[in-house]
Amino acid sequence: MRGDIAAAERHAEEIRRLGGFLRVTAAVVPALRARIAVARSRALLLRGARNLALDAWHEAEGALAVAEGAGATGLAAVVVEAARTAVREHDPRKVWLVGPKSFFVDTPDGTRVDLTKHPFPRRVWMTLLERHCGPNPIVTSAELASTLWPGMDPSSPTVRNRLKVTVWRARDLGLRNAIVQASGGYMLAPDVRILRWQPSDATVAESH
Repeated sequence: MRGDIAAAERHAEEIRRLGGFLRVTAAVVPALRARIAVARSRALLLRGARNLALDAWHEAEGALAVAEGAGATGLAAVVVEAARTAVREHDPRKVWLVGPKSFFVDTPDGTRVDLTKHPFPRRVWMTLLERHCGPNPIVTSAELASTLWPGMDPSSPTVRNRLKVTVWRARDLGLRNAIVQASGGYMLAPDVRILRWQPSDATVAESH
């Protein structure tokens, strides 16, 4: 009788351990699948395949939902949280894809803004983009004017008017939802997320 009890206790312990393993696996495996799908989504977006990138991102969403429903704890919960962050931060519906030297910009809806023949609007975009990730993303009107027309008085009515027209043109070309007015100048909207295409090695630099 005592031996039967001991055997039952051993089996109960094995079942408990196996159950814990299965619970961890049920959370970790789909969480990792979500991370892989996010990486695939980013790679597709980098190649300009936004629709396929969106499909992969939705796949990541689905895998994340499975992971979240598995009741993960401990280390498995950390893995799930990392997957949740990746899915949230790499939504292709919110990404602006920037081409080499900002000659083109793909908006989140997939529209391509060609800046090749618009050097001044392109310079506005590049200047604001450069400051986007810094502690002070606002570029004052004087700074922006001095960048566009060095040597000219940025406070002169002529230069101030030129700047307003140039910024208006940049926004009118398709950057309206990205370029916003700020205190004393302009900036990229805080929710703008950037993928920079570097064709030499196909690497991605992110900012948001």
